[in-house]
Amino acid sequence: MLAGTEATHDGLLRLRPPRGLVAQTEQGVLDLWKLARFLGEAPIPERAFLDGLTLEGPLRAVLLVENPGAWRDLPILDGWLFAHVPGWDIATVVHLLAQVQPEVPVVHFGDLDPNGVRIFLKLRELRSDLCWFVPSFWAECVEPRKLKKPWPAGLDLRHAPKLVHDLVDKGLWLEQEPLVIDSRISGALEVMFQQTSPGT
Repeated sequence: MLAGTEATHDGLLRLRPPRGLVAQTEQGVLDLWKLARFLGEAPIPERAFLDGLTLEGPLRAVLLVENPGAWRDLPILDGWLFAHVPGWDIATVVHLLAQVQPEVPVVHFGDLDPNGVRIFLKLRELRSDLCWFVPSFWAECVEPRKLKKPWPAGLDLRHAPKLVHDLVDKGLWLEQEPLVIDSRISGALEVMFQQTSPGT
C-alpha cells in the first residue's frame, strides 16, 4: 500500500524577507514582507515547497544564519533575505537555495567552531559559490568572547577564512551571537555583497 510513498522531513524555513518578496502558490500570492511585519518573520513549511510554492520578487542577496538569536537580531538590509538555518537541519533550506538565481550572492553566517565549519561545507555542497561571512574586525572580539576548546584533527579548512585558522592555532572557538551587536556588521555585509556580486 505504501509503495512509492516518500516521507517528508516536515521542516520549517524561517525567513526575514525583503520588501517585495512574495510566495506564489496555487491558492494565490502572499506578500512575505507584509506577513513578516505582523509576525516578525515569514515561516514557510517544507510541504509548501513540495506543493509548488515559489518565491518571486527582488532579491539582492541571501544570508543563511546558523543561530536563531543572531538571525533575529541582525539589522535589516535593503533587498537581503535572511534565512535561519538551524545547524545541521538543512533539509528545508535546500528548497530555498534551489530558487535563488545564480547571480544572487548567498552568504553563510555561523559559529566559528568545528561544527560551524562542517555546516558551511555541507551548505557549500548545495551552493558552490557560497561565501563565509567573517569580517576582519571580528578578530577584536576573540579575546573578550573566546571559548577555550580544542579543534579536531583532520577538519577540512580549505575554504576557511584567516580568522578561523587563527582560532584553530590557538585552540579557541567564537560563537556568532556576540558578533551581531557590533555596529559595523551592516557595512561589512554590504562590502561582501559588492565583492561577490557579478561584475564587481
